[in-house]
Amino acid sequence: VELPEIFYDELKLDRSRYFVTGSCGKGNWANIPWIAIFDKTISISATRGYYIVILFKEDMSGFYLSLNQGYTWFEENFKKKEAKIKIKFISEKIRKQLDLKETNINLNSNGALAKGYELGNIYSKYYDKKDEQIKNIKDDIWNMLDTLYKVELIVGTNWEEFNIKNLMNKNESIIEDFKNYYFKNKNEIEN
Repeated sequence: VELPEIFYDELKLDRSRYFVTGSCGKGNWANIPWIAIFDKTISISATRGYYIVILFKEDMSGFYLSLNQGYTWFEENFKKKEAKIKIKFISEKIRKQLDLKETNINLNSNGALAKGYELGNIYSKYYDKKDEQIKNIKDDIWNMLDTLYKVELIVGTNWEEFNIKNLMNKNESIIEDFKNYYFKNKNEIEN
């Protein structure tokens, strides 16, 4: 039985609404294996839109259940440094609108995809591989799916239009965004 089938069966997911897929890499093993649950009304690609993803740390010491967004879209539409600032801006905007506390992820990897997942994280929960909380993951996934539904209420079914509207019409400059990001994350950056 393939892993997506286990998710469909264990979570009793409606296949007409949700799409489950994962990757250990194509051709080569991935540094960050992942399993994603997509609400088809929002996105069916890990490179675009908003979705739920389980991201395994590179050293496999644990994993994150993350409400995340596709970093590739930002890379395709903005220069590299600007893409990083803009994806963080959208993460913070949605987090504030949902009144979620900030939860950062650290996948212990220097890979570009790992950095994209870290930047795109809106909200997450970490599970150490020895953590007893893993037994609650089904409930945690359903809670995260409920949060994804709330994202859809904010974003609508055209996430790209939402992103563009919020990124192009905001009053702050890129330099101002970076300054805010820098001071907010200064301790982590200095370490």
